[in-house]
Amino acid sequence: MAIYTFKKYKISLQHDTKKTQGLRTGDIIRRQYFDGKNLVYSLMCVLNYGKEEVLDPKTGRTVERNYFIGALLEGDVPKSEQILDFARITNLFDTSRSGAMYLTGSDDQAPYMDVIDGIGRNASLCWPENVATKDYTNPKSQYIVKGAVDVDYQPSIEDNYRVLHLKRQNTEDKNFIGIQQDFKEYVKNPNRVLISYKIKSSRELSCKISLGFQDGTRIDGEEDYTVTTDWQYKLHAVTIDYSGRYLRTLKLDTSSMKAHDEVWIADFNIILLSSVTNFNDACHTRVGKLTGIIDPVFGQLDSYGSYIQKLFASGSAHISGTLTAGDENGFAATFYAGKIHRNTFVNSLNVEFTTPVITDDHIDNPTGIGNVYKIDGNATMRAQTNKWLLKNIGQSYTLSFWLYAEAGGQLSVLQNNKVIGTIQIEESATLYWQRHKISFELQSPQENDDLTISLLPELVDPSVYIYFVAPQLESGNTATQYQPTDDVLRETNDYGAWFNRGGIGGTIQNPLLQLNFDGKGGIGTKNKSFFLGYDGSGYLANKNIEWDHNGHVVLGDDVTISWGNIANTPGWIDDWDSNKTVIGGESLITPKIFVGKKIENEEGLTNITGVYIGPNGNGAGVYGYKEGIDIFHINEREGKIAGWVIDTNKICTEDLKLSINAEGSIIAQNEYAEVLWGIYKSGKAIFSKNNVRFLEDGSAYFKGEIESASGKIANWTIKEDAIYMGQFSDTGTTASPEDITIGKTGLRGYSWYLNSNGDGALGHGCISWNSKGQANITSTKSAMLVAVDKNEDNSYNLKFNYNLSNDIDLFHIGDICWGCVNSNSPIVSWFRITNVATSVNTITVVMYPNEDVPGGVNYEPMPQMLVSVYGNADIEDLERSRNFKFDIRKQSMLFLSNIHKPILEDYNYSISIGRFPRTKALEKLPISENETGVMAQTVIAEKFYQLDHNGDVIPNKVDRGIWSLETAQSGAPYRFVQYELSKPSGSEYTLLEQHTVYHLGCKWGCLKDKTTDEPKWNSPSWGLLEGDSRYSLQLSLSGGEAFVIGGVDTVMSGRVFYGTIDITDDVMADGATEVEWFRDSGNVPADNLWTPEYVDGNRLALHIDNGNQHGVGSDFGFVSRSVAFICRVFIPVEGEMQQIEQRFGFDIL
Repeated sequence: MAIYTFKKYKISLQHDTKKTQGLRTGDIIRRQYFDGKNLVYSLMCVLNYGKEEVLDPKTGRTVERNYFIGALLEGDVPKSEQILDFARITNLFDTSRSGAMYLTGSDDQAPYMDVIDGIGRNASLCWPENVATKDYTNPKSQYIVKGAVDVDYQPSIEDNYRVLHLKRQNTEDKNFIGIQQDFKEYVKNPNRVLISYKIKSSRELSCKISLGFQDGTRIDGEEDYTVTTDWQYKLHAVTIDYSGRYLRTLKLDTSSMKAHDEVWIADFNIILLSSVTNFNDACHTRVGKLTGIIDPVFGQLDSYGSYIQKLFASGSAHISGTLTAGDENGFAATFYAGKIHRNTFVNSLNVEFTTPVITDDHIDNPTGIGNVYKIDGNATMRAQTNKWLLKNIGQSYTLSFWLYAEAGGQLSVLQNNKVIGTIQIEESATLYWQRHKISFELQSPQENDDLTISLLPELVDPSVYIYFVAPQLESGNTATQYQPTDDVLRETNDYGAWFNRGGIGGTIQNPLLQLNFDGKGGIGTKNKSFFLGYDGSGYLANKNIEWDHNGHVVLGDDVTISWGNIANTPGWIDDWDSNKTVIGGESLITPKIFVGKKIENEEGLTNITGVYIGPNGNGAGVYGYKEGIDIFHINEREGKIAGWVIDTNKICTEDLKLSINAEGSIIAQNEYAEVLWGIYKSGKAIFSKNNVRFLEDGSAYFKGEIESASGKIANWTIKEDAIYMGQFSDTGTTASPEDITIGKTGLRGYSWYLNSNGDGALGHGCISWNSKGQANITSTKSAMLVAVDKNEDNSYNLKFNYNLSNDIDLFHIGDICWGCVNSNSPIVSWFRITNVATSVNTITVVMYPNEDVPGGVNYEPMPQMLVSVYGNADIEDLERSRNFKFDIRKQSMLFLSNIHKPILEDYNYSISIGRFPRTKALEKLPISENETGVMAQTVIAEKFYQLDHNGDVIPNKVDRGIWSLETAQSGAPYRFVQYELSKPSGSEYTLLEQHTVYHLGCKWGCLKDKTTDEPKWNSPSWGLLEGDSRYSLQLSLSGGEAFVIGGVDTVMSGRVFYGTIDITDDVMADGATEVEWFRDSGNVPADNLWTPEYVDGNRLALHIDNGNQHGVGSDFGFVSRSVAFICRVFIPVEGEMQQIEQRFGFDIL
C-alpha cells in the first residue's frame, strides 16, 4: 500500500536567541535559500511544538528552549549546520493562520512578492462544516457518517473546531462504521493526498484510515493506528498509485467501537500536497514579475506589473487604455469602456466551422454567452475575410480561447494550414475549463482563402473529446478579457462604452429600461410593456402588437383601428363605412357578401359560381351556386343540401321515405306511410315490418320460421335431446377428433368428457374427477371402455372408442392397467395385457387375484371404465414401469418407479410430496399419516437449509482440508455465506455456510467470504475452531542459565506464542504492542533505577551485563546470589489488550 511514511524532525531554537517560535500544529512551513552551491528547500508540516529543559554546555546550567516537531513532506532533510529559518505558508485547519507574504529572489521567474492566503481551506478536497442529512448530502462540505452510531455536530470544543461526535448504538452491526468522504474531483497519478484531523475516543480503540476507488476495486493506501482518550493530531500522506480516471473515497473506519463507545473527530481536511507546494492558485496579490501567473480569465500573464483581486481608491483612479468589468465569476465582459474594435474574430458567439462539429448543450459555458463546440478530431473555422487578412499579413496577433479537455495530450493550432503554435495539455489540467493563448504573425493565405484557424488534437485517449468556446483574435501579444462578437464587426479606432446588464432609470436592481431582459441579450421595460429581442423580434403595449424577426406583425384583440385616423382613404372604404357596413368589437353587420366569380359561357350568358350571403326571393340566407345552379341553401324558412331537405324538426329525402327527426329517431317508410324499419333514441328498434323487434331492456323478438336443410345447422345435427357434430356418443369420449356431442348426459369430445352428474376427465384421462370433487392426475393417458367380452380361459377382450392405431404407445403387452368408474363408490379393476389388436381397438387382458390388488377386491371390467396404464410386469422395462400420480383426495403427489405389480412396495416411491405414504422406513420415525413433507430416494441440491428443534438454522460446515493460497485464489474459494434480514432496528445476519481448513496445526473457520488471507492468530478473515488459543511468552538466555561472579554477559530473548504458533514477528510489527521489563534482585531501590538495554532496537531482546543500570547489579554474587527478570507484553486484539507475563531467574555458581 502507498502510505507515505514521512520522517519527523525536532527543530529547536537556541535558548539565547532573540527569535521566537511562533509555529503551531498544522502549519505548513517552508524554507528556501541558496548556500552558494545549491538551492536548499524543505516543506514541512508542524505536528507538535513546546518547550524543553536542556543543559547549557557552556554554563552547565539548565535552560529552557522552544522546539517544534515537523513532518518532512518534500525537499531536503534539515540539518543542524544549515539555516533553519522556516516561514509559514498556510495552516491545514486554522483559517486564521492561512495567510502569508512570500518575497523571493531565487524562485523561477523571480523577483516578485506574493500575498497568499486560503490554501488550506480553498484548495481542500474535503472541509466538513456539518453532518449530511437525508435532504442534502455533500461530501466536500459535510461529514458522511455510516453505520450504527448516533451523530451530532458541534462548531467547537475547547480549541478544536468543526467537531463530529459519534456514539455507538447498542445494536449488532457488522457493516462499516465511521465516515466515508467521496471525492467530487479526480486526483491524478502521480500525486499525494494529505489527510489532516484531530481525534479522540472514550477508550482506546483501533482505527483504520484508507483511500481508494469509490467502487472498492483498488486501495491506494491504508493505515492502522490506535485512538486514545486524549486529543491527537493525525497527518497521513497517501501516494496515488493507480489511474487518475476514477473517483476516490476516504474512509475512516471506527468499526471496533462497542456499545456506547464515543469518538470525536475535529478540524478534518483533505488536500493535495501539490496544492500546498505550488501555491500560485492562492496568490491574491503579486508585485514584480508576473510571468507564471495563470488567471482563469486573462490566461498566462507575463512581464512586470501588479496582479490584485480588489482595488480601492479613496482619491482618484486614472486609467489609460481599457476598463473591463466581468460577471460574478470574472468571466464574460459585462461592462466595457475602451477601444471599440478589439476582438477581430467574426461571430465568436456562433463560430462558422468548415468541418463537422457538435454543438453541446450539456456542459457549462465559462463565458456565459455563445455556443460550446464538442470536437473529436480536426476542426477548422473561419475567423476573418480574405480582404482583412491580406491587409494585415505580417502583423502580430494573439489568438485566445477557452478549452475543456477530457484527457491530456497536445493541441496544434494552424492558421491557413500553417502551424502557429502548440498547446501541451497536462493530465492535471483536464476536466475543467482553461483559457489558452497563442501569439503569432499572420501568415499569407493561398489565393483567395479567408483567414482560417484549425485545431488538431492529439490526446492520450483518442476516444474522448475536447470542448471549445469563445475565440478571440486581437492585435498584439497580450490576451485581454473576452469580447464577444457577432457577424458584424465595426473596424474603428474610436473608444466607447458598452454594457449588457443592468439598465437605465428606475432603480439599480429594477431599472425602467432593462438590459439582457430575456437572458439572451434583449432589451425590455420593467412593466414588460415593451421588448426588443436580440434577433429583431419584439412587442409593444403588453404584447398587443407583436412582430417576429422576419417582420411579420400580429395585432391583439385589444387593438382598435379607426378609419378616421387614416388619411387619404380610398372612396370604396368611405362608401363601405357610410352606415352600410358596421364593424364593431363583437360583430360585423353588412347587407350582402359574395365570395366567388362570374363565368361567361360560349353563348355569352353570365353565370356565377361561389357562395352568396344575403337576401333573394326566398328570404335571407346562405346560397351556394355552381355555374348558376343552386346546389345548396339555408334560408330563414328551409334548407337543402345534396338532395336532403332541411326542415325545422327533421332532415329528410325529397320523397319523405327516409327521415332523421329532431326528437331522436330514424324512420324508413313506403309510399303508403307504412314504417319499414325504425331506430329510436330510447334504444328500441324495429325491422322487417315489425317482425324483428329489439326492446329497451335488451330483449329481442323474432316472428316467423327458422328453416334449415335436412334438420341441420351447418355441420351440426339436431336430435330431440342432443346436438352433435360427426358421430353421436352419449357416454365416455367420442371416437375421433372430429366428433363432439352436447346432450342430456353431458358434453363429450375426443379426449375429454363432462357428465351431467359432475364426473369428468381431460387429456385422455390424465386428469379425472368424480361428482364428489375427488380428482386424480396421472402421467398416463386413459381410454374409455365401450365393450367387454369374457373368453373361455377367463381372459377378457376389452374394446375402446379410441383409435389405438393412431396411438400405438398407449397399450403394450405386459402393461399393468387399472380401470375405474368415476362414481360415488369407485369400482376398480386390475388386469395385465396379454395382447393388443390396434386394428379393432381391442386388448386382451387377464385379471389379478383379489389378494394381489389394493383393497383386496378386484372387480371385473365394465363399459364406461377409464382404463390407464399403471406399470409393466417386465422388470427390464424401466420406462413403462414409471408413473406419476397427483391424488387430491389423499393430498399427495407421487413419482413412482419399478412398478411390476398392483400393490406398491417401499422401493416404488421415488418421490413423495404431501402426506407421507405408510412405508416401513417411516414407521421408525416420529411421523404420523397426517403429516406432510417430501420423501425422495435421491436429492441433489445446491442450497439446503436445516433447522434445529428451536427453529434456528443449522449452518453447513464444509471441510476444505489443508489451506492453500492457490485454492483461495481459484474459482472455488473459501466461503462464508450469510443471509441479511433488514429490520427497522437494524440488520440481522444468519450464517448459512462456513468453510473450514487446517493450517499451522489448528482448525480454522472462514469469517470473510472468498478471502485470500492466510489463517492466523490475528486475521479478521478466520476464526480458530480447534487448537490452543492461549497467548504465552517464552524467555531464553544466549549463554546458559548459571554464571560466575563478574562473568555475566548474555542476551535474554523473548518469543510470543499463540498456542504453539510463534507470532512474535506479527506482534512486534504492530506499533500498538507494548513491552515492559522489570528486574527483581531483592534490592528495591536499585531495581527501580534499572532500565532495559535493547539489542538492535528489539524490545524482546535484552543485553544483560554486571552493571547496575542494565545488568544484574554490582552486588550480584555478594549480597544476592540470584536475580530474576520479568517481561510483560500487551498485545492489541480486537480493540482490547491481551497481557502475557513471564519470569526468568538465574543463579551464581
